[in-house]
Amino acid sequence: MPVQQHRVRCVARVCRASRSEPYLALRLDLEPQKVAELVQKVFPNGLPPVQDRRAVHITAADASILNASIRLLECLAQPGDIELLAPLIWMRF
Repeated sequence: MPVQQHRVRCVARVCRASRSEPYLALRLDLEPQKVAELVQKVFPNGLPPVQDRRAVHITAADASILNASIRLLECLAQPGDIELLAPLIWMRF
């Protein structure tokens, strides 16, 4: 799972995908102000020290991120939910 800063260009190439094991990309653009507000709530005494200051970070997606992504995609399949969520989502193919 790549995590990158807002203004960093990133190019990727899918090296392995098939009908039985497809590749799915899900991009979430977060508002910096909202992230800053959340950081203040989660870390009221300041951010912990960071050892790695790269603009792009690659890590394995844990089960909670995967489950949240699946729940979002499942909501988009429900007519009532899609009416509420669609205006919030920008899709690019």
